[in-house]
Amino acid sequence: MTTLFEARTAYFEANGFGEDGGYSKPTVTVTVLGIPLSFPNTEGRKKAVVFHDMHHVLTGYQTSNLGEAEIGAWELGSGCRAYPAAWVLNTLALTMGIVQRPSRVFRAFVRGRHSRNLYGRDADALLDRDVGALKTELGLDVEPPRPTTGDVLAFVAHLVVSLLAYAAPLALIAWLVF
Repeated sequence: MTTLFEARTAYFEANGFGEDGGYSKPTVTVTVLGIPLSFPNTEGRKKAVVFHDMHHVLTGYQTSNLGEAEIGAWELGSGCRAYPAAWVLNTLALTMGIVQRPSRVFRAFVRGRHSRNLYGRDADALLDRDVGALKTELGLDVEPPRPTTGDVLAFVAHLVVSLLAYAAPLALIAWLVF
C-alpha cells in the first residue's frame, strides 16, 4: 500500500517542488512557450493547488505544459467546485493544450466528466489514504466511455471561455495601442 502522502512526496521530489510543494512561496513561476511568468501565490491558489497536486498523483498527468493542460482539462471536466483559482488557472491551461495536442486535452476532459475529484474534501485526511483505493473511488482505474454529445458541448463551452480569456487582454492592448 502506498499512501497519497508518500506518493505526493515522491511527486514533489521528482519535480523539484521542495518539501512542501512550494505552497509557502510568495510567488509561483511557470514557463509558457519558454517564457517564465511569475504571479502571486494567492491564498485561493494555495487552497486549490493542494488538490491539484493530489490529482497529478492520481491521474498520472505530468507537469509539462501539455500535462498541465491535461490535468486542467480533467479538473474542468470533473468540476472545480468552489475553488475560483482552479477554474481560472485550468481555463488558461486548456488553451495552451489545445494548441499543442487537442486530442489528448479533449480525452482528459472527457475522463474528468466521467470521474470524480478531491475538491472540497478534507485534504489532510486524504493523505493517509491508499492511492489505489482513491483511484477506484474516483473512477480513475477504468477507461472513460466514448464521448457523449454532452461531453463535446461542455468541452466547446469551456474552450470558448478559455479563448476569450486570452483574447480579451490582447484586444484591450490593441485598442490602447491603436
